[in-house]
Amino acid sequence: MKTIGFICAIAFLLVACNQKDTVQIGKIEPSLGATNEVVVVIEDSLWKGAAGDSIRQVLAPSVGEISTTEPIFDLQQYSPDSFGREVKKSRNIILFSVNESYQFLLEKSLYATPQNFFFVREKNAAEMTKLFQSHSDSIVKTIKQTELNEIQLAIAKQPLQTTTCVKEWFAMTIKIPDEYRVKESIENELVWFQKDLASGDVNLLIYEVAIPDNHSEINQNIDDILALRDMVTGHYIYGNQPDSYVYTDPDFVPVVYLRQQKKLPAVEIRGKWAMQNDFMTGPFISLVIKDDYYGRYLFLDGFVNNSFQHKRNQLLELEAIIKSINFYE
Repeated sequence: MKTIGFICAIAFLLVACNQKDTVQIGKIEPSLGATNEVVVVIEDSLWKGAAGDSIRQVLAPSVGEISTTEPIFDLQQYSPDSFGREVKKSRNIILFSVNESYQFLLEKSLYATPQNFFFVREKNAAEMTKLFQSHSDSIVKTIKQTELNEIQLAIAKQPLQTTTCVKEWFAMTIKIPDEYRVKESIENELVWFQKDLASGDVNLLIYEVAIPDNHSEINQNIDDILALRDMVTGHYIYGNQPDSYVYTDPDFVPVVYLRQQKKLPAVEIRGKWAMQNDFMTGPFISLVIKDDYYGRYLFLDGFVNNSFQHKRNQLLELEAIIKSINFYE
């Protein structure tokens, strides 16, 4: 019996030694790619035709609340022949192919991490396009969440602004990069953080307003909430010209998303701001949390002032900061 056991042990070791070259030891390589970049792998002929047009309609329409023609994602197209080793490490990849076997698949961290690697395969170009369109919402949502996570991770690794006043005045914590300075602070009322840009600035306001008596469900009172926002920004957020102040641009219909933030009902509002008595304008993102315990709407209000420049990634940074909010007892 001992001989048989010894032989089995040797056999196991030999098999293990033969397999060791196939086992990956250590960390998978970090993924590559700029913020909001998506690699599209598809035959050049398909990319230049109707299939490519359909893909661009989903992945590269302009960002609605930004006045410039920035797409939601920057697309980098490669043919299958030029899809080399380094490109396979990209953070977001969608591979299209005409194949007899139907397949829609998302592989996570296939060649690097974090990574979204989507496979879209169908028997012809028309069916392939339909398959992609049927999953387009989930593709866009997945990529956006990954990009948001990456920005939040990068923020957490860098020096952060001291936010003791935020914690004391608003019973919350938040991660704000140190490059944001406090431009204005009014005890128990408002804190205004600002980051300087070469051609403008990025701004974050934190304040709270008492919930009106007639407000029940937060998503049923968006006009009132925007009026409350305008009341605060009109009083505190000023420009360089006399009697100039920020307000919500009435010519742009805001986009509203119902959210849950740390189990509290909230709305995310994306729109455009304008400056009274000035020509300044730009996009904003506001997270408004209904906190019945304190009887308040808690506003985390970010807006970008960067005329004639790209604003999409700055808006994403604001979203990442705003959604780092946490509450404490």
